Amino acid sequence: ENIKLVEGWMDSCRDEHMVCARTRKSEPLPKRVLYISNTSQNSVLLHESSGETAPYVTASYCWGVGATLQTTQKSLKQHAKEISLAAFPETLRDAILFARGLGFRYVWIDALCIIQGDDSDWTEQAKQMTAIYHGSALNIAIADA
Repeated sequence: ENIKLVEGWMDSCRDEHMVCARTRKSEPLPKRVLYISNTSQNSVLLHESSGETAPYVTASYCWGVGATLQTTQKSLKQHAKEISLAAFPETLRDAILFARGLGFRYVWIDALCIIQGDDSDWTEQAKQMTAIYHGSALNIAIADA
């Protein structure tokens, strides 16, 4: 039911807003995104973009207190192979599944798509955040992560 509602909003946005129709056609992917297959796989993987274009979803949320799932130099290779959906906090897992339900194949979540603890990567990617959020086809705002 919620997916149908959001699909309707997105269709309306594309049909009624010239800017939305024009800018959503060929936005380049951020440097790293989570790839979600269109099957019911219980995992995602961290995809290194090579400049390809595709619609993607961003997730906006407060990290909260305590350990959170993150990409670090140590976990980068493993995340490129697989990240179990069970490892995600429930709200982020729900956002990924919602994006999949809407037909999206890519999701950008800062804790996973920016290498945490790597000052160089963080500085580079922080400069891109406005473009990353602006380029997304949909931003899912999570009120409580």
